[in-house]
Amino acid sequence: MSAGKISAIAVLLSLLSLFMLAESVQAKYSGGSGTVGTPYKIGSAANLLALAADTNDYNKHFVLTTDINLSSYNFTTAVIACDTNNSNGVFDGISFSGVFDGNGHKIINLTIDTIWACSAMLTTVR
Repeated sequence: MSAGKISAIAVLLSLLSLFMLAESVQAKYSGGSGTVGTPYKIGSAANLLALAADTNDYNKHFVLTTDINLSSYNFTTAVIACDTNNSNGVFDGISFSGVFDGNGHKIINLTIDTIWACSAMLTTVR
């Protein structure tokens, strides 16, 4: 094999490695980039809970890609943009200012039980 062919193969392998690294770094939720044209894809309860946990994304664009069943969870406050101090009558959390497109899908079996509210946002009841 000539030096030119080896060099070309090395360049291609390097570019492929960079592309794969960029894809793995960007892989968030079920895909997308959070923009108007390519919103983050929410395709599971885990994706929705990841969104709830990352307030840095509260100004991004999201699209629901399937119905999400939350029957395995019991929430004591809002899932996204929850209040951090329920005792003062003022919203103290971080507001969601992004776009959440249901895309014809639903979030079903969502239960928010404020009677037993405590500092924990959710518990799994499996």
